[in-house]
Amino acid sequence: MSNGTSHANFGFSQLKLSAPNATLVLADTAPTPSADLSGRSGWLYTKTALAEKMNLYFYYGAQETTKVRDIKSIFMLGSIEQWAGLQNQTPHYVVYTKPTGVDDAFPFFYHSKRSYSINLARNVIRFGEKCIFFVHTNPSQAHESMDFLGARTIKMDVTADVGDFADDQEILYITLHTSSESTDASLLVQRVGAIFQSNGFSGPTAINARLLI
Repeated sequence: MSNGTSHANFGFSQLKLSAPNATLVLADTAPTPSADLSGRSGWLYTKTALAEKMNLYFYYGAQETTKVRDIKSIFMLGSIEQWAGLQNQTPHYVVYTKPTGVDDAFPFFYHSKRSYSINLARNVIRFGEKCIFFVHTNPSQAHESMDFLGARTIKMDVTADVGDFADDQEILYITLHTSSESTDASLLVQRVGAIFQSNGFSGPTAINARLLI
């Protein structure tokens, strides 16, 4: 690709900020992302008030039977645009499982959830550096077609659970967030997605969304 974002085509899709389906992905994100002033591709999210945060619901599994154990990788290609060494300036992922009606942690919304964040004691964060922020397996190792042109990788392996999160539960949402507790979070998201292993009915599948203004 001419913009150098990625050569990855497995699971490829594009999401334009002005398109109707972007509203579903953005959910209650505030404020709305904008174009990057430096001309980089992607959605630039910049917080302007304390209660605001970015919530990208980039996987919706209501019509699927994909389970937690099927996740090979969750990833974002982008950069942290405000950095003073604070955990609440970094992004995090959340995997929500489908409500069952029995012991749901949040009835009628989700059964359980797990968040994934960065261990700052083991990673170097640099303002504006394009990196792959991933869960479980580097996407270039999870599938041979995923090529992000040498972007540095940062594994997100600090987890926190709500409810009885387990491998055999079906996934409802996979989401990418900034923290509502930060005062000056800013994040550039160029690609976001997940790679799933075969569930017995098909081969590996992926969500691999390029975000456009």
